[in-house]
Amino acid sequence: MISNEELKISIPSESNNYNRIKKHKESIDHIFVSQYMKDIGNIYVVTYSKEHNSILGWSIDNIENDGHGQQQPDEFYELDKQYKIKSFALYYDLYKKFLSLCLKDRSKNDCYKQCLIDLNGKAQFFELVHSDSNDKYGRYTIGFLRNDDLILVSSYDLKIYKYLTKDMSKNIETLKYSEIYDIEIPKSLYNKFICSSIYLEKLFLFIQNRKTLILQFDLLKMNLDRQYDSYISWNSQYSSCSHYEFATKMEG
Repeated sequence: MISNEELKISIPSESNNYNRIKKHKESIDHIFVSQYMKDIGNIYVVTYSKEHNSILGWSIDNIENDGHGQQQPDEFYELDKQYKIKSFALYYDLYKKFLSLCLKDRSKNDCYKQCLIDLNGKAQFFELVHSDSNDKYGRYTIGFLRNDDLILVSSYDLKIYKYLTKDMSKNIETLKYSEIYDIEIPKSLYNKFICSSIYLEKLFLFIQNRKTLILQFDLLKMNLDRQYDSYISWNSQYSSCSHYEFATKMEG
């Protein structure tokens, strides 16, 4: 379990910030961009430095600079160890800043875990609780809906988990899903290579068979929007020679 005792974060003092931020800028490994930055108008990004185990938040529309024309970050946090990051999602509006990560400790041959980091003020970690936690390959996709609900998709066991981020208690270390859905596909495709991607409020499931089958789901309605194959030309309408039945089914 990832808990606040295992995943630790610190806020360096102002006197130490300059040199640490400078080192962070020189060794950025990941840049996290909010899914809905066009909706908000303000652009907010988070950068991660593996070498220095640090996270830096930037309001791009903030014109303040250091006197040399360089953008100044808003928040700076340090992690306790190095993590391998498999996937991520960033949510930002005028009142909330959430970063969700699928990660594992680089020093251990362990399974991937998923966490939510509340970057509002003093950062807080929440482990995302779900039914599958034994995937060593990190076959998870993370995304946010516009109402700030968090979506976790497991390509390992074909499930969609929804987490509510509103009014989260500051006294908890784990966040349990509010709803869980099964992604139903034909049994003949179970042993195929499956991966997923989230764009805005759409889920794309890629199934590698003799051709790549692509399924597009609406994450608001939790139903299948479209089904199409990789061999279709850009000038043709979406169609498929296979007439499978695909759906999502809410558990419980």
